Amino acid sequence: MKKQTESLIKANLLLLSVGVVVFGGIVGCGTNEDKQRLAGMTAEAPAEVLSVDVISDKSNTKRRIRNNSNRRRTRTTHETVVDYRFAASGGMIEATTEKSGDVHQNFKVGMAAKACYNPSQPDESEVFPANHQCGK
Repeated sequence: MKKQTESLIKANLLLLSVGVVVFGGIVGCGTNEDKQRLAGMTAEAPAEVLSVDVISDKSNTKRRIRNNSNRRRTRTTHETVVDYRFAASGGMIEATTEKSGDVHQNFKVGMAAKACYNPSQPDESEVFPANHQCGK
């Protein structure tokens, strides 16, 4: 019985390790793409925040527990949508960006912010707090 338990624990640890590696690779790819995209946004301009909305999404999942009953679990995710404008290439550009999480405290309507944008394609931009360094 003890050997079976030890084997089961080892098998579960192996599966968990594989899952962590796979998930880490998936998350890492998204992060590298974001870093590459942001690295191309080397130009900067003062920006004005036009609107800020936090979108909350609740999802329910069922989870089976030991006594064969189902337990509902609610998970809430947040996304902050920021509309902003900035001057580039001789005109005003209005854009919208989505930030993961509830970061509305970093962006208030009318407050100064910084737009980082691709100098060859100013429509490709992202908004940050005023003290952010573009290209990083």
